[in-house]
This record gives sequence, C-alpha cells and structure tokens, in this order.
Amino acid sequence: MCVTQILDLYEVVSIECIDKFIPCGKISVMNNNRSINTQSGKKARGKHGRETRFRFPALIVAIVSAFFVFLFFVMATMDLRRIEHVLVGMLEKQGAHQVDRLGEAAFFNFRQLVDGNQGLFGSDFVLSANGNGLSVQEYLVAELVDLARDIEYLEDSPGFSEERLAMLEQSEKITNILFFDRAGHLLYGKSSDFKNLSSISQKLLTGHHTVSIKLFEDGRLLKNSGYVGIRRPNGNGALIMHLDSENLRFHAWKAALTRAVGSFQWGQDVIYFGIYADRGESIIETRDNPVTPKNFPVTDALNADGGLPNYASVIHEESLAIASFLEIPGAPRSMVILGFSMAEEAGILHESRRHIILSTGLMATIGLLAMAVLYIMQDRHIRKVRQMSSQLNKANRLSSLGKLGAGMAHEIRNPLNAISMAAQRLAKEHPVVGEKKAGYDRITEVIALETIRLNSLVDDFLTLSSSGKLRLKRHSTKAVVSRVLFLLKPEAAGKKIKIDILNDGGERDLLIDPDRLEQALLNIIHNAIDAIGMDGMIGISLADKKGHTIIRITDTGPGIRQEDLDNIFDPSFTTRVKGVGLGLAIAHEIISAHEGRIRVESEEGKGTTFEIVLPV
Repeated sequence: MCVTQILDLYEVVSIECIDKFIPCGKISVMNNNRSINTQSGKKARGKHGRETRFRFPALIVAIVSAFFVFLFFVMATMDLRRIEHVLVGMLEKQGAHQVDRLGEAAFFNFRQLVDGNQGLFGSDFVLSANGNGLSVQEYLVAELVDLARDIEYLEDSPGFSEERLAMLEQSEKITNILFFDRAGHLLYGKSSDFKNLSSISQKLLTGHHTVSIKLFEDGRLLKNSGYVGIRRPNGNGALIMHLDSENLRFHAWKAALTRAVGSFQWGQDVIYFGIYADRGESIIETRDNPVTPKNFPVTDALNADGGLPNYASVIHEESLAIASFLEIPGAPRSMVILGFSMAEEAGILHESRRHIILSTGLMATIGLLAMAVLYIMQDRHIRKVRQMSSQLNKANRLSSLGKLGAGMAHEIRNPLNAISMAAQRLAKEHPVVGEKKAGYDRITEVIALETIRLNSLVDDFLTLSSSGKLRLKRHSTKAVVSRVLFLLKPEAAGKKIKIDILNDGGERDLLIDPDRLEQALLNIIHNAIDAIGMDGMIGISLADKKGHTIIRITDTGPGIRQEDLDNIFDPSFTTRVKGVGLGLAIAHEIISAHEGRIRVESEEGKGTTFEIVLPV
C-alpha cells in the first residue's frame, strides 16, 4: 500500500507541475494507461506506460516483502537468543542460589570448628572406632587421621625420598611430615619444632596411644599450629603431621565443606560439581569433571576486582557450568563449579527454532499474496488519482479566480464609481421632460442599480482573494454567532423564518479572526435563508468535543441534490438565478484558513445541515 501511495503522489505532483504551464481544462487523466494528455492529444508517456506502471510496483512490493520477511527473521532470531539468555539466566540464578546455600552450610560447620561449641577437649585424643554421628570436630580429626594413614603407606612404595615428601607436603597443605623409626630416630622430614614433635613420637612408640592429636583447645581450633600423630603398624615407628595456622584452617574448611556436601540436597539438574582452592587445587569434585578452573574461561574475570558479578557461566556441550566463589570470613577462598543439564532448555530452543521457520514461511506467503492483491487494487488507486486531480483542478480554479478578483478589483472600481456618478448627474443636471422622461429615468436607474451590483461582485472577488489572510486573536465563538443572529434576524423575520440557538455548549475562547468567521457564518446562514424562501426554521448549536468546537447550522429548506453536494463550494457553481455562487466558496476558504473543516449533510425535501469543526 505504501508503494502505491507513493506512485499516486508522484502522478499528482506531475499533474500539478504540468498545470503550471497548461491552462486548467486542458488536462485529462486517461482511463487505460493513466497518461496525461494535453488538449492537442499528445501523450505525456510512451507506449510502454502500462508495462512500467505494473512492473515497477510489483518489483517494489517484492523487495519490500523480502525486506520484511528478512526483518521478521532477524527479530525472531533475536527473540530466540533472548529466550536462550533468559533460560541461561534462570540456571545461573539457580546455581548461584545453591552455591549460597552450600556456603551457608559450610560456614555453619566452619564456625563450629572455630568457635568450638561441641566436640573434642584436651591435648590428646584416641579416635573412637564408631564413625556414625560424628561432630564436625570429629569429622576433621577423622579426615586428618585417614590422610596420615594414606601417607604412611607411601613410605614403603619404591622411589620414596625427601623430594617426594616435600611435594606431598605442598600438595596436601601440610607444614611438615615426619617419619620416626622404632627407636624414635627421624627417618624423613624436618621441622623447626622437632623437639616437641619428637617427644610426641616417644609417647606413640611406647604404646600408650595409637593416635595423638593436638588440634583444639577448649573445643576451639588452635590459632597457632597443631599436629596429628599415628603409630605405624606393628610398632615399626610413628608418623606425625604438623600443620601451621594457615594449613590448619585449610583442612578445617575442607572438613566443613566435605560435611556440608555430604548432607546437601542437590537439584535434579546438577550433573557434576567441584570445589577448588584459590589456586585451582581440587578440594572436592565428582569424577571426570569436564569443567575445572584450568579450562574455565572466566576464572581470571572472577579473580579480578572492579565490581564484576560474583558468578560466571560457560556452556559446555549440553551442560551449563556456573562458577562462583565462597567468601567465608576466616576461611580460605574457594571456587565452586556446578554443572547443570540443558536437555530441557535445548528442547525449548529447538521448538522455538521450528516456530521461527514456520512463521518466516507464513510471512513469505503473505508477501506473495500482497503482490497478488496489488494488481487487484490498481483500479481503485486510479480512481483515487482522478479524485485528487479533480480536487487539484478545483483548487487551481479557486486560486485563479481569487487572483483575478484581486487583480481586477481596483481597475473595475474606478470606472464603476465614474459611471455611477455620471448617471446621478445626468438625472439631476439634465432632466428630461415630456413623454421621454419615464424612459430616461428608467435608464438612469438601471445604470445606478447595475453599478451597485457590479460593485458587490467586485467586493465578493476581493473577499475571496483575501479569505486566507487572518488576524487571529482569542475570541468567543458564541459571541460571533450571537452577532450573526442579530444581523440576520430582521431579514429572516421578514420572510417568516425563525432563527434560534438550540444549544450553546461551546463556551471556549478560540484563536480566530472574528470578522472573517462572522463573514463565513453570514454567508452560510444567508444561503439557508435564500434556500428556505418563506416560512421555515434555522437552528444553530455549539458544542466542545475532544479538542474541537463544533458549530452546526440546520435549516428546513428543500435540501441539496446528491449530485450537487460535491460542487457547492466551487466558486463557479450556483443554483440561484441571481449571484455567482461565491458565498459558500468564501466560507469554505475562511474555515480552511482557520485549519478547520466543513461537512455537509442534506436530504431533498427535508433540509440541510452544515457542520463547522474548528480546532481549539
């Protein structure tokens, strides 16, 4: 539709441009090929005008349809990405929520170790064989004793050395690992606190204890350092693990995490998880985690400062990995990576892609149908161009008539005044007596009357030419209507016509030219008086509606024929015996100059209604 309107506008502009050089009435719009002919019959377009008219819109519509199909596809793809972003965002929030819950459980366990509201007391403790219902302190002890047993077995493995022992201390976060023989001599390891640790080994070797622990004081985790010692099987020596405050807190935090993970209720969508130290060392993880801190692309961003989000995500095959840090006061910084299955989300996205393909096909079909409908609508557009051309010709004629009246008015008025004065002087200074007096007086009277009539016509032409020049000011429309009624009521009373204001709801002051608006109303109502003739009624109503003031003038005259309704504002149209039909044309120009409009409703034998709509 937009393309066709542009073509129609192009043809109207072409007509307007030609009209500047060819007089009105010499232009006609042909029915078959829409070409513009002059009076001589020369075609303004070639013989291929019809082909151009049909091929050009079809090509434009095809391009526009393809553009809209492409635009729809792009927007649908953007919506698909938005849906994917929303689904990923939901999983991210779910993962962040689970990390927070896990952190809360781990923090609770860690505070139990640090604050010591229950658990082990004293410097030495023999581990109970019952592992059910362990407190978090007992859980930490069990973890460290198990670690000591595992390390003790490594001493018998081939290639065991001090270098391997040093690597073991670094990887397991142990300050010192000391191996003693049956006699209490140091076999492997070294420590600055060797004297105290050696005395502990003697207690283990004498057989008083199989396990010796110093991790807590008054139920609280030691702030400086602690140790765990075990006697080797068959009394073959002892092993002591010494932990400084940093490593002791690390193992306390690991025990708190392990205990929290063991009792945590994971969601059904979680397919793997891992908890890692700040440098990427594994604390707890499921087997064969596909995503770890080493291959997580946003690990550096999470480690950076500057207000970045406290979690990040990456899509790995059919899973979404979410990484977040646990920031627990007093505990080592740890990274949690959760892997969520995206099978359900993949199904939603697949269904959305299918809808996009179907919708795009539907849009393409609609575009093809639009091209077909274009050819059907051509005749209607041709009629619209004819109507626009006719309106343009009317406007040109009106403009030409107004300019003609303005140009000739001053030239005509002076001779008219001279003729009128000459006729009066002839009647006064050169009277005729006798039988020719009656004819002489009749001639001078006709000259005077016709001079007055010609002068009235000149005034009408001047009014038509200046109807668009307004002197706007705030004024009451009701006051203008009241003045018009005051002026016309005597004339109407003489013809037994009643004029009344039926409704005076228009109380607003409008930006109008009161004199011009008064003239327009005088012309319309005077025209109604002439149409009624004798015995009738004219009703006037004012109303304010939706930012407009509406003036309705209804008469009980004979009405206007339907074929004449389109011509009543034409300055060359009139049904009166006397007059040139400028009254309604002038009223139309004045209302248009006020950016208003006139609507006419009429039915033969029942009367006519003029509705004037003025903007507030």
